Amino acid sequence: MHYNDTDEVEPNQVTDCYDPAVLTLLRERQMFDFRPLRLRDPLTEDVAMALDTFSTSIRRALRRGVSAAAPPPKITAKAPVVRTPPPGPQPGDIVRDGPDYPEMVLIPAGTYLRGVPEAEDERENHPKVDRWAQPQRTVTIPSPFWLGRFSVTRGEFAAFVNNTGYKTRDKAWTFEADAKGTLTWEERSGRGWRNPGLPQTDRDPVVCVSHDDAMAYIEWLNDRTKGGYRLSSEAEWEYAARARTMTARYWGDSREGANLYANGADRKLMTLMKATFDPERFFDCDDGYAFTAPVGSFKANAFHLHDTLGHVWEWCADHWHDSYNGAPGNGSVWETGGDSGRRVLRGGSWNGIPGDLRAGVRDHVVRGFRNFDASFRLARTLSAPSS
Repeated sequence: MHYNDTDEVEPNQVTDCYDPAVLTLLRERQMFDFRPLRLRDPLTEDVAMALDTFSTSIRRALRRGVSAAAPPPKITAKAPVVRTPPPGPQPGDIVRDGPDYPEMVLIPAGTYLRGVPEAEDERENHPKVDRWAQPQRTVTIPSPFWLGRFSVTRGEFAAFVNNTGYKTRDKAWTFEADAKGTLTWEERSGRGWRNPGLPQTDRDPVVCVSHDDAMAYIEWLNDRTKGGYRLSSEAEWEYAARARTMTARYWGDSREGANLYANGADRKLMTLMKATFDPERFFDCDDGYAFTAPVGSFKANAFHLHDTLGHVWEWCADHWHDSYNGAPGNGSVWETGGDSGRRVLRGGSWNGIPGDLRAGVRDHVVRGFRNFDASFRLARTLSAPSS
């Protein structure tokens, strides 16, 4: 750029300068101000300062009409800094012990505000009798831990059953058409994870499994691998589902766009139920699936987890407590007090109303309960080796 200041030499000005290099600069109108390079220079501040000094000497020489006193600065590039990555697995890493086992994602340590503010429950028209996610509490997850990228699939659960001969109860609550063609929810004989009364593939999440069934699967998995598998604590589950968000859902507070992120009760299910649209019963969209879908069909949250909201309710390890009063603040399983015969379920389901598909909503049921939309997601302690 040309100098335009009044104290600078104009390119066409007559001067007594006889230095060939300076005269060339004048004739070609190529007097560049190096100072702006300080904002763009990819090297160091020292280089920018050297260029600044050099440009100043040129300007002084031009004003005096003598040759530039300083040669161009010698620029020595510094060796790039090589940073050695920390050892061991890093948050976001995905591992798997084998083709028959679930994929696990490393969740970072962190702190979050657990629970649901009253204003959110009011906005979502959540019944006051079911407001179990209060009072809000600050929880710190002290160490990274592994969590299933997806819910356990039917194919993964089948590998366990085929290997062990494990028998589940031949009875489950399902959502099927009655003699009049109306979809009803009732306990039916001859129903279980193999035939839950809805179409599934081996990539769909296993359903009609109880908390006890999940624990049997985990025991088998730990026997066959390096161990460390378990159900997550409820606090770990919510922390991972939120993925550093504080909105009702990990994509925001709005119910709009839910079909991109979650499989919930929508217009497709409404049509099968021959129901009329009710915004408190159905999402005003079509997610493409009336029942379950292959895992990973919807967008993941920021922790690379799929289907933490919608799809299936997921068992947690905690005893049931009807509030957070006295809950541990370190993310551990809450096993003292409460109802030891009941366990926590989180996340909502493909049949779930919009108000249930929220990161802070919680429910509970007896440990042996088998339902058409109940499943589980594995956790694993970081200290356990992983392939």
